[in-house]
Amino acid sequence: MDIIVSGRHVSVTEGMKSHLVNRLESILEDLPIKLSSTRAILDVEKNRHKVEVILHMKGHEIEATDMSYDMYSSIDSCCDKVNKQLKKYIDKLQSHKGSFKEIELAHANEKTEIDHELDVLEEIMEKTV
Repeated sequence: MDIIVSGRHVSVTEGMKSHLVNRLESILEDLPIKLSSTRAILDVEKNRHKVEVILHMKGHEIEATDMSYDMYSSIDSCCDKVNKQLKKYIDKLQSHKGSFKEIELAHANEKTEIDHELDVLEEIMEKTV
């Protein structure tokens, strides 16, 4: 997948670009979803270094922004935000409900526990009579 890196008011050095691409590729390498595009924008406003990462996928978009006084720390914290948002999105996509057979088995186990309790109560009643 291509990662588009551009700069606003700053010339993007090869070191910044490789650091950003390596961080993003390590996050995006084992995703169960397909990304259509990834864009990163590096910006400098006075002494503040701003990094914005945008991931496009079918039906959803993830955007993270971070600002600090060092470009590399902004890249690191922005990539951490992207990773957190991706994990949350993937967790929402996964079904957390059990299959129908698992639900039936759970109900069957409940019935046996109730039956067991009834048997114990019947035994106690027979001993007292």
